[in-house]
Amino acid sequence: MSDELPQWVEDLIGDLRESRSEIRRHAATNLGKSGNRHHRVADSLRTLRLNDPDQSVREAATAALRRLGLSLEPEQPPYPPAAVEVLGTPAQAMALPRSSQPVQAPMPSSPPNSPEYVFALEKRIMVLEIELNNLRQASASSLTGPSSAMAGLPNSALFSRSYLTRAFAVWGHYLVAQLLIVIPFYVLFLLLLGS
Repeated sequence: MSDELPQWVEDLIGDLRESRSEIRRHAATNLGKSGNRHHRVADSLRTLRLNDPDQSVREAATAALRRLGLSLEPEQPPYPPAAVEVLGTPAQAMALPRSSQPVQAPMPSSPPNSPEYVFALEKRIMVLEIELNNLRQASASSLTGPSSAMAGLPNSALFSRSYLTRAFAVWGHYLVAQLLIVIPFYVLFLLLLGS
């Protein structure tokens, strides 16, 4: 199988990384209709099927793989070996606790402009996309429910969902802070004038 792909197939593979889910779903569906069973098409669809945050996009990638007659599971891990050692399977990678250090995929050792180099770079991108999905899930879960950090904070109107309540709470805190600063100065000033 040649490593050359028609430009329109390359464009569809590129569309699988678009931010809008409709574009990713459309690209996956059209790749399934293309009849192209190239390893890059298969790997891209499998990665999309396993990692995309949108259910309809994952279903479109699954349907495309079935239409092309390709297995749903990767024949080889679609990540560099170092990433597989750290991340495990994609399902395990998504379940890993979030770390402050992102996974570093090794740079490809083949010469630039070779198909192996391009394929290795695509694998690096996939590793980074998994890390991005992990960060998105972490930020979404911290925004939807009370986190452990919020549980330790005092019950204050500063954390209210109402803008007006928060505004008056800020004004009230400002007023109290000003009084705490100004009253000692007035007392000190009066003591100096009285002596």
